[in-house]
Amino acid sequence: MTLQISRHFRQNSVRLLVLAALLPLTLGAAFLSQLYQRSEEHQIDEQLRRTAERAALSVTKALDTQVALLTILAESPRLDPPMEAAAFREIADRLRERLPEWSSIRVSDLQGNLLTTSPLLREGVASKAVDLESLRQSVATATPVIGSLVVGPLGSAAFAVRVPVLRNGVVVSVLSAVLRPPTLIAAAEESAIPAGWQVKILDDQGRTIAEPSGAAAAEQPLADVVHLEAPATDVGKGLRAIASPVGSSGWRVFVGMPLEQYQAPGRAALWALMAAGLLSAAIVGSGVVLARRELKAAQERDVIVATWQRFDALSKMAGGLSHDFNNLLMGMLSGVEQLRKRRDDPARFDQTARLMLESVEKGRVTVQRLASFTKRSDAGARLVCLRERSKGLMEIIAQALPANIAVRADIAPDLWAVRLDLQDLEVALVNLAANSRDAMPDGGEIVLEIRNVLAAEQLTPQMRGPAVAISLRDNGRGIAPEHIHRVFDPFFTTRGPDAKGLGLSQVYGFARRSGGAAVASSVPNAGTIVHILLPRVEVASHETVEAEAADLSPLSGMRVLVVDDDATVAQGVAGIVESAGMLVDIAASGAEGLFKLNSARFDLLISDITMPAMSGIELAEQAVAADQNLAVVLMTGYSDQLENGSRVAFPILPKPFGEELLLRTAAEAVSARRASGNVVQLATKR
Repeated sequence: MTLQISRHFRQNSVRLLVLAALLPLTLGAAFLSQLYQRSEEHQIDEQLRRTAERAALSVTKALDTQVALLTILAESPRLDPPMEAAAFREIADRLRERLPEWSSIRVSDLQGNLLTTSPLLREGVASKAVDLESLRQSVATATPVIGSLVVGPLGSAAFAVRVPVLRNGVVVSVLSAVLRPPTLIAAAEESAIPAGWQVKILDDQGRTIAEPSGAAAAEQPLADVVHLEAPATDVGKGLRAIASPVGSSGWRVFVGMPLEQYQAPGRAALWALMAAGLLSAAIVGSGVVLARRELKAAQERDVIVATWQRFDALSKMAGGLSHDFNNLLMGMLSGVEQLRKRRDDPARFDQTARLMLESVEKGRVTVQRLASFTKRSDAGARLVCLRERSKGLMEIIAQALPANIAVRADIAPDLWAVRLDLQDLEVALVNLAANSRDAMPDGGEIVLEIRNVLAAEQLTPQMRGPAVAISLRDNGRGIAPEHIHRVFDPFFTTRGPDAKGLGLSQVYGFARRSGGAAVASSVPNAGTIVHILLPRVEVASHETVEAEAADLSPLSGMRVLVVDDDATVAQGVAGIVESAGMLVDIAASGAEGLFKLNSARFDLLISDITMPAMSGIELAEQAVAADQNLAVVLMTGYSDQLENGSRVAFPILPKPFGEELLLRTAAEAVSARRASGNVVQLATKR
């Protein structure tokens, strides 16, 4: 009896020991399986989120491209009132041949009545624009608008991209391009949608803009699709989905993955738990084997994901590179190598530094030329005396010309003041010089003439009254009479298929943004002259006209705070300021800059505009409100606020800029602050 009790005790003890050993292993297996399931589901949700973001970004870029092209077309002089319908249709027909995704181009008045279309409307078709809501919105805001999906009388779906036609700051008509949805779904699918996933584009009313033909996602309900900032959700019976916004259009890109694919890790975890319970005797050994296999599989997945991300990043980077910028970077790189080797050779050192500065200047001009084609804001405009600027303008023109073309200036002595963006003027003159260069392959002469004109209407009916005429004249082969009235049309060129036809269009757009006009005249085989007419500005007593010379003596010994979230830019600006005898401190954000301004006294604030959390404009407002004696200079590479029309009373330096321009602008800001003695208010509130 005692032996039986002992044997029973030992057997129970063994069972208890086995259970005690297996219980934590089983619980551990259950915990690990749940952890694995959640980890896998989280990774899939993140992949779904990133895919939706990429698809929405691709669609946003596609829409932005359409808006940019339509904006250029809106600058055409054929749209000047009264509109030349037949002439504009000729441009529109030619442009639709280049852009097959544009099914039609239409011009409407402010009430939606169609003024002209390309192609012409068939008989019986209504002569009023559809989707009047988007048209009214474009007129009211004077900004481009993406319309909603509209189904035509024949059952075909389309949407409109609308751009207001502005003349002297007033909307005179609306230019629209009607696009078919497949254009956008192709853009979304270029963002590497995984096999088996579904993608659909919805407008601001929740209607389907575009989807792949025969896609299963078309049958899924969309009411429960969430936005990007919320977690993914299960939609209907078959999709795990998320929606990402398309810019500010109100549209969304819907991306969904099969729910079965999403739930696969959960099923795998359940099978692992069941195996752990059924095979508890071998759980330790099998657990080690499975753990090793899972670790290896996870490492392989990480390698695959990392490799895919690298290739994706490289493809995006390669798409953004261009031949011109590679050449500029090569010039900079070789210059740095030469500077390292030629430290003891002052002449070669100075020559190399000058070549590097020329590369930077070429890059700056290239960026300005690219940005100026779609620029709508004149935020950089200021009062200027062109006689004081003529030397710099001549140098810019000369840099764009070969040695066999001479440049001469004819500048009137008492020029009136004008209001303009100097960088835009430089780009316009470079474009004019490039056209003259192509017209004189064997060399010739270019004359820059600037003079006062008492009656601008003598040169063009687009202006009246006194103006300053900036004229560029060459003695090249000239322009044929049948082409002279089309030289300012976007995309028009006689220089072959490789030419873009945008140079003179930029000149025309700059003149109109500045409140003036552009006019061209030519005699075949004798030369061409292009006039940029800008209205005379009466200078008020409190306004100053910008000149090249500035007194830099007030800057010595001043305390300056430089604020920029890019450490390289901040250090570079601080070095320039410090070399001029000023005391410098640096802040990496608007909040840090405000803290330092409140903690110590500064005479001058130099801040970037575009920074996270607090912009440079907001920083300047608060800083000047707290210290009325603080002078401010803002700098920017690009600012949405300025392009959207925000007016800022502080001087703005476009990047990149050199030492001379920075110090001159700083000296003018300090002098203006001392003269005013009161708070500078912004013209508009954002």
